[in-house]
Amino acid sequence: MMVARHTRKTVEDFEIHTLANDAVSLSMAPALGGRIVSLRDRVGRREWLDGWAPAGKRRIWHPSDPADYETGPGAGLDECLPTVLPCVIDGQALPDHGELWNQAPEFDASPNGVFCRWNLKSLPLAFERRVSLDGNEFRFDYRLENVADALVLALAAEAASGKTYMITNDEHIPLWVVIRSVLRRLGIPSE
Repeated sequence: MMVARHTRKTVEDFEIHTLANDAVSLSMAPALGGRIVSLRDRVGRREWLDGWAPAGKRRIWHPSDPADYETGPGAGLDECLPTVLPCVIDGQALPDHGELWNQAPEFDASPNGVFCRWNLKSLPLAFERRVSLDGNEFRFDYRLENVADALVLALAAEAASGKTYMITNDEHIPLWVVIRSVLRRLGIPSE
């Protein structure tokens, strides 16, 4: 049985977290949006991602313009959410390669795996990625959560007017708590 381990080191002023055993390793840079910068077969000594080895030719740097993907390192693997190419949805411009590549996630690491969570700014979504190591295999588990406040969305939707919807998963919420929350979001004093 191969024992997984987690290590942390600094490379070119980036904190790099590595999940490894005797067979394989995966290295990640949380400050670069959780970018996976290295995926290595330690037995065959092969680096699978461009831009990490040899050390003298590493392509890892802070983007000169955090809003422009082209100014970042481009090497490794990053998550493209909510879009791969720049586009406009409902009048809102969404950036090239999404918005995670330059947003440091909430991050946790241990020999059991590495965990990242991002709260998107452009859409009411939370995205999670957990990478674990079992033998010589990495497992990637993803979770995408809609974190929209259903009540606020319903207030803005003409089709919802006058209809009843169950939005609390059977959790009872006192009416005045809901009303005060809506008023507060609208910028209206509620006391």
